[in-house]
Amino acid sequence: MGPPCDVCRDLLNIGSTGYYALPLPVRLPCRRCDFVLRLIRKFVPEGTEQNSHTIYLHIYHVAGERCQIQIVGRAKNRDPNYTDDDIDLATIYITAPNYSTWRPPMWPQIEVTRRRVARNSKDSSCIQFVRDNIHNCCSSHGITCSPSGPTAPPRRLVDIGSHHSLVYLKEDLDELYCDSEDGVSYSALSYCWGDPAELVLTKTANIEQHKRGIPREQLPQTIQDAMDISLRVGLRYLWIDCLCIIQDDAADWEAEASKMGTYYGQARLTIAASFSKDACSGIFAQRSEYLDIHTLTIEDDEGIARELDAQRVSGFNPEYDTGNIGPLGERAWTFQENMLSKRVAHFTQTGVIWECDRLLLFEDGWPLEKLDGLKSQLRATGSLSGCWKRVVDTYSQRKLTCLQDKLPALSGIAAAMHHRPGTTWRDHRYVAGLWEETLLYDLLWSSKWKEDVKCAPKRIGGPSWTWASVDAPISYFDRPQSNSMTDFTEITEVDCSPLGKNPYAGFAEGRIEIEGPVTQGKVIFRRISDTCFTYKLVFMPYLDVPYLYFGEPDVRFFPDTALDVNRSDIEPPGRAGLRRVDTVPKSSFEVEQTFLWMCMDDLSHLRSSQWTTAYGLVITELEFRPGYFTRVGYFRCVTRRTWSLDTLPASRRRICLV
Repeated sequence: MGPPCDVCRDLLNIGSTGYYALPLPVRLPCRRCDFVLRLIRKFVPEGTEQNSHTIYLHIYHVAGERCQIQIVGRAKNRDPNYTDDDIDLATIYITAPNYSTWRPPMWPQIEVTRRRVARNSKDSSCIQFVRDNIHNCCSSHGITCSPSGPTAPPRRLVDIGSHHSLVYLKEDLDELYCDSEDGVSYSALSYCWGDPAELVLTKTANIEQHKRGIPREQLPQTIQDAMDISLRVGLRYLWIDCLCIIQDDAADWEAEASKMGTYYGQARLTIAASFSKDACSGIFAQRSEYLDIHTLTIEDDEGIARELDAQRVSGFNPEYDTGNIGPLGERAWTFQENMLSKRVAHFTQTGVIWECDRLLLFEDGWPLEKLDGLKSQLRATGSLSGCWKRVVDTYSQRKLTCLQDKLPALSGIAAAMHHRPGTTWRDHRYVAGLWEETLLYDLLWSSKWKEDVKCAPKRIGGPSWTWASVDAPISYFDRPQSNSMTDFTEITEVDCSPLGKNPYAGFAEGRIEIEGPVTQGKVIFRRISDTCFTYKLVFMPYLDVPYLYFGEPDVRFFPDTALDVNRSDIEPPGRAGLRRVDTVPKSSFEVEQTFLWMCMDDLSHLRSSQWTTAYGLVITELEFRPGYFTRVGYFRCVTRRTWSLDTLPASRRRICLV
C-alpha cells in the first residue's frame, strides 16, 4: 500500500485524528486516503459540503473491543479546541468477515470483526450464530448458565418436528423424545400478543383437536418464525403460552401462569421477538431499512483486493439493558420472561444478540459491554430489598392489557427470588408485591406520573398500601441508608392472603397494623386550567418544622393517583377525606388529611450535612370503620439536622392500613 501521506499519517495511531477539508476531491493519490474518502462518501449526508465544514475522523479502540470510527463535521475558521458545535455525522465499525488473520493495512494494529452481519435475520449465518452459542454455553459455562433447581418439562409442549405441515400439542410427557441425559430440551417464545383475535388459542373446546394437529399455516407469522428458528437450532419442542395454556380454563391458567418463570428458566433457548409489535409481525426482518452496511475494496501490500464491511452504529447501544429492546421491552409479561431465561436470542432490527449469564454478543461476534445490571443482581445473593426495589422500578414502567395481571406477571421473579439458593430470602414473607421483613421501607413508594390530565394512573384494586394497587410507574428514589435511619413506626401485624393457589399472584385485600405518630395537615388541589393542575401538601400553622427556603418548609407530596374529595353521595363512603379516582377533578379543593410519619434519615453518614429527611404516608380514615385507613399518597420533608419528632404535636396511634 505504500507509506502514509501527510494527511492520513496520524490515522495509524489509535486515538488520533485525521482531517479532510471540503469540498472532497473525486479521488486521492494516497490509497489510504482514497479509502477514507470512499468511506466518508458512503456515510456523510448529502449537502454537508455546502455547509463549509471540515471532515475529520477519530479512531477509538480498546484492546479486546472492536474499533470504532467517528466521522465528525467541524466548521472552518474556528477554535480547534472548541468542539460544542461539532456535528456527529456517523459512527461506524470496520469488519473483515472473510479473513481469519488479515488486518486492514491502514490500521494494522487493531482487531476487526470476523463475522458479517446478515442483510436478513433469516439468513443461515444468523441461525448458525445462535447454534454455536448454544453449544458453547451448554458445553463450557457449567452451572453458571444451568437451571438452579431440579428440571422437569412443562405440562404441555408443542411438537414442531414430526410433520412438515402440522404441529402437535403434547400433554402426555412420556411421548416426548428426550435428546439428552438432562431430559426434554425445548425452546420458549417471548413475544407480544397484539390482538388476541389474531392468535390461535388453546381452549377447552379445541384442546383435543390441537393434540391431533394444528395446521402450521394457520398460525400467526411470529409463531411460525419461532418454530423455524427452533427446528434450525436443533430443538424439536416449543413452549408458547397461547397454545400450551388453556386460555378459558381459570384453574389451568392460574396453575400454568404460576410456572411460567420456571418454564423460561429451564428452556434450552428463549427466542425473543424483540422488534415484533404483535404475533402477526414475524421475527425475521429485511434489515436494509435499519442496517446501513457498505462493502468496500482495498488493496493490501501485495496488491490483492480485499473486501471490508463498514457498518453504521445504530439501533443499539453497547451499554443497553437487553430487557428493553423494541416493543417487546414495553410489555409487562415479557419482563420476567427475559429476566429468568438462562439463554436468550434477541432478534432485533439490526442484528441477533446472544445473551446468557456469561456472555453478551452481537451477531458479528463482538462482545457487548454487559453492565452489572438487574439480571445479574437477581442471580446474586445480596440484599433482597434493594434488588426488589429495582425490579419494581423497572417492571412498573411496562404495559399490561389486563391490569389485574399486575402481580401475576411478576410472580415468577418473586418466586425465584424467594427461593434463591444460597440466600436467606426464603425466610422472608411475600405480601402483595412487598416483603414483610422490610415492609416499613417497602411502603415508601411513590407514583411517577406527570401532573397532566391525560396521564392520571388507573386504580387496580387490592390493598391500598401496595404499589400494585395503581397502574403507574413506581419509584423508590428515596433509598435511605439503613445505618442512618430512625424508625418512628412499628408494624405490629400483617394479614394478607393470596386469592388463589399462587402465593405470588393476586391479593384481594390485606391489613397492616401500624403504631406510630400521626399529625394533621392539608392537601390543596388547584385546577389551574383544562390541562394543568397541582396537588400540594401543607402542614398546619402550629406544626413546628424549621423553614428552609424563603419561609417555606421543603415538603414534597406524591399522590398515588388523581385524588378527589370523598362526598357523602359517592361510593365508597367517607367523611371529609380523599379518595383515589381515575380522572382529575374539575374543581379545586382543600381538605384536612392525616399524616403517618414513618421514619427519618438523619444523614449521620454525611458529617457535613445540615439536613435530615423524614418520610411518611398520607392516609384517610374510613367513615364507617374507625381506626381503618387507606393510603392516598406519600410525602417527604427535608428539614434541619437538629429537628426531631419531639417537636411535632403528634399523637401516637395504632392504625390499621387496608
